[in-house]
Amino acid sequence: IWLKDYLQLDGLAYKFVPILTPSKSSNGRPKSVLDLGRIDTETMYNNVKKWDWKNSNSNIYVDVETRKNGIVIRNNLIRLAEELIIAKKYVKAEEILDLSIEKMPIKKYGHVNFVLGYPDAYYQIGNKEKAKYVANTLVDIFRDRIEFYSGLDNNGVSQHYDDIEGTLMMYNNIVVTVDENDKELAEELKIGYVASIRSLQGVIE
Repeated sequence: IWLKDYLQLDGLAYKFVPILTPSKSSNGRPKSVLDLGRIDTETMYNNVKKWDWKNSNSNIYVDVETRKNGIVIRNNLIRLAEELIIAKKYVKAEEILDLSIEKMPIKKYGHVNFVLGYPDAYYQIGNKEKAKYVANTLVDIFRDRIEFYSGLDNNGVSQHYDDIEGTLMMYNNIVVTVDENDKELAEELKIGYVASIRSLQGVIE
């Protein structure tokens, strides 16, 4: 309903505000539920800083449902970071990116497709080392997946084909992002990417 055009994301909840923020893209298609609403960077930043994360990053088992629910948190934090970058509030943007990775470690929580934008965000604020860390973390995950896929039989490949294709696309995304910002690291990643594709040649032909 039309209320979706007047939302402001303040953290984990939306506030109804008298400010039009269309819920449809320029092509007329409805936006994803994860992209609705405007963001007041100062309001959301202050709210996020008050969150109590308990033992989210301790040595605990994070079950499937917790990981699913965590997608909203991960998504909202990257949205905030991106808005802070647009506003040239780079220190706060870096703080939010760091918070997301510290409290929800990538390898523990997954959400890989929601983390693809982190290297580029770090590059935009001028921190190549943190961009490199996230890029390498994601590449490690992709290589582990590809190693698993490379051992599948035809039936297994059929069942996981979409996952294989998606993993290669995300892997390529990271390589392209790094190549635009760090040629030295990009050369290393390209070698691994080509090797990964070769390891799948006998599986996906």
